[in-house]
Amino acid sequence: MEALPATATVSLTGPQTVHTAIAHSASIASGPRISRLREQIKSGVGLLATRLEDGKGSLIAVVTDDLREKGVRADVIVRELATVVGGRGGGKPHMAQAGIPDASRLGEALAQATRVVSALVAGA
Repeated sequence: MEALPATATVSLTGPQTVHTAIAHSASIASGPRISRLREQIKSGVGLLATRLEDGKGSLIAVVTDDLREKGVRADVIVRELATVVGGRGGGKPHMAQAGIPDASRLGEALAQATRVVSALVAGA
């Protein structure tokens, strides 16, 4: 299984950032933690990847209100990232989740985050 970064921050044009983290427990990806992640990001997109015990993975995306108002949507982000690694996802414009069949591929999905979010921000 590939080694994944514990955390990474990627700067985009302007104040927007992408935050990625790998969690090793589903409890880390709980609702309150996701809400706190969204609140901590002043302007940007937050991504949380979770490696589950059954070998599958989960990817959660959150988008701050200012970007959402410009048309950047969490459901679009998570759907595109999940598709790269054979997963499926959806949700709402401010928060969305995807299932990833093979958690060892979470890094591949996260590696595409900058490209996906940059394209959405540029088009917003």
